[in-house]
Amino acid sequence: MLAAALFFCATATEAMACPNCRDSLPNGQQVEGQAAQPNVAKGYAWSIYLMIAVPFTLAAAMGGTAFVLIRKASMK
Repeated sequence: MLAAALFFCATATEAMACPNCRDSLPNGQQVEGQAAQPNVAKGYAWSIYLMIAVPFTLAAAMGGTAFVLIRKASMK
């Protein structure tokens, strides 16, 4: 598995974004002195951050709840 991982890392090329993400990012066009659609690009970025954070938050909440419940049960 290590050899396969090294092979894929060594032969990796530039990743392409999906069409919607790529089209939403500013491409150097100026609209009234500002880059085109910066809010849409920021919106995509925040949605990705939230999709990454939610599973970890849920796991931490469930783990914390389990810890508290087990600790309460062991103190009785």
